[in-house]
Amino acid sequence: MKLYCSDLKEDLPVIILMSHGPFAEALLESARLIAGEIENAAYLCLEEGDNPQDFRKEIEKLLNSFAQRKIVMVDLLGGTPCNSFVSVVNSLKSEVLAVSGMNLPMLLEVISSRKSMTDAELSDCAQAAGKESICNINEKFSLYRMKQEDKNDCVNQN
Repeated sequence: MKLYCSDLKEDLPVIILMSHGPFAEALLESARLIAGEIENAAYLCLEEGDNPQDFRKEIEKLLNSFAQRKIVMVDLLGGTPCNSFVSVVNSLKSEVLAVSGMNLPMLLEVISSRKSMTDAELSDCAQAAGKESICNINEKFSLYRMKQEDKNDCVNQN
């Protein structure tokens, strides 16, 4: 198990990433390359050979260590990190915003919006950012190329 927690500010919601393997760690590092230092962020990575019960205990400790609002992002709906999180939250009888299918655009959106949005707004915003970033790049570039060709045709006609 690999656990990390950045510097904390009391007035800023905490983002907690959970994944199979080093994905959560790498995602946070990628976000740092784009957004700079990210305060109030943590990750918990389930590594090969880790005991799921120990992973649940770490989740519980992590959730209990923050007084602030928490935003949890997991890699895979129905995977061990997700299921462990659900189990812990149900046993604690606490409400924590959580979304699955985390990706870089989703994380960047949550980082920039977490202070100004409610949990419901943040959940919708994170999901929309995640979905909107998924596309067929070939189609996108073909559309761009066709638009450029149309512009060139207009210029050549004048």
